[in-house]
Amino acid sequence: MVSSGSQAEAARFLTGSPSREFKTNYQTIDELWDSLTMNLKKDFVITTACFVEHYGLTPGLGYVVKGFHLDGSTKLVKMKSPWKKIENSKEWSGKYSRSDKNLTASVKKAIGFDKLGNGEFYMTLDDFRQAFNYYTVVYLKKMENSF
Repeated sequence: MVSSGSQAEAARFLTGSPSREFKTNYQTIDELWDSLTMNLKKDFVITTACFVEHYGLTPGLGYVVKGFHLDGSTKLVKMKSPWKKIENSKEWSGKYSRSDKNLTASVKKAIGFDKLGNGEFYMTLDDFRQAFNYYTVVYLKKMENSF
């Protein structure tokens, strides 16, 4: 059991792959977007964790960054909660969530809401930056159908 440390250390220990932690507040919003999208395009694994409740995200739990999407000028990050089946775990309830009453059917179709898997959700890049103080890039290629 791991009782302390960082996600980057855990990833190195578990996979043997190099990993690096990035602080979201040390990057401009454009640098954050460029870093996430570049690493996702290379199929690297990206994880993050929140430490405060933010629109349904559970403090202390880790999340996986799965993808990205542009909705006009709005930058969206596709996330996955591997904790979806844990009792009392909540679901993302901010902008672009399944419960967002401001989303039209055409926007939902354009960003692929119907293709979201169990525990997957979209959030704006601004919400990502507010919810997560850091993220970890594991320089390990994702395997097909993983996460």
